[in-house]
Formats: sequence, structure tokens, C-alpha cells
Amino acid sequence: MGNHAIGQWTASLATLLASTFSPTESRSAVATRNCKVGVMHTYWSSLAVEASPGLTMAFAAFLAALPPYALLRQSGRGRARSAVGYLCGFAAGLAGTVLASIAILAFADRAAVLQAGAFGAFFGPFVGIARAKWEGRRKPPKRPAMARSFSR
Repeated sequence: MGNHAIGQWTASLATLLASTFSPTESRSAVATRNCKVGVMHTYWSSLAVEASPGLTMAFAAFLAALPPYALLRQSGRGRARSAVGYLCGFAAGLAGTVLASIAILAFADRAAVLQAGAFGAFFGPFVGIARAKWEGRRKPPKRPAMARSFSR
């Protein structure tokens, strides 16, 4: 066996090992002389690509629902509390969308992630407002029964 044959054998072995242990390809990839045939993506990478828009939408909607909920549960009065709550929630949802798109930039479609995040950021504050209105304002705690009996 000459040096050239050993070099080719080593290069094909290195290519086979690299394709075998690559995180985005399955172990069934066949490598012949620096040419990959039959490359198949793994289940986990395709699951991450398919689930990333939904996870981004849920994350953005949750972040968008928090500020209106916190603002409307306060006991203070004001005409513009729900409008300010909506705007704060929308801004928080958009910020969450940008953070999520940066975090999953490597393996997901950016347009799908941004569209799902914008959808969650738009409708999330409505959920926070509805929940806060449903629960009503926080009321001060009542005096205990024992304290009421001694105050006569």
C-alpha cells in the first residue's frame, strides 16, 4: 500500500466519521471520496424547526400578557390604564419575539418565527386584560373575626 492509497483511505475514513457523528445528519449517511449520498436529517432537528414558531408564539404571548395584567390588577383608577397596559404588553411581546428569533436563528426559519411572535405579541395583551378584568381589583384583607369581637 502506497502513501497515496493510505492518504485516500484516511480521508474517506475521516469523512465517514464526520458524517456519522454530525448532529444534523443520521448515522445512515454514506460517504464515498468526499461525496455524501443518502443524507437524512435527524428527527430532533426537524422537530426543533417545526416547533420553534409555536414556542415563540407562546413565549411572546405570555410576555405580552404580563404587563396589562399587572397594571389592571392595581387598585388605582385611571381612564388609560388598559391602553397603556396594551401598549406595554405589545412592546414586551415584540421584545420577546426578537430575543426568541435571535436564540433560534441557527436552525429555524426566521420569517415563520417572526410572524408567530408578532401574532402572539398582538393578541397576548388582550388575554392579560381579560384575565385582570375577570379577577377584579385587589381588595385589602378583612380584619380577623377575633379583632372584630374585641372592638365593640
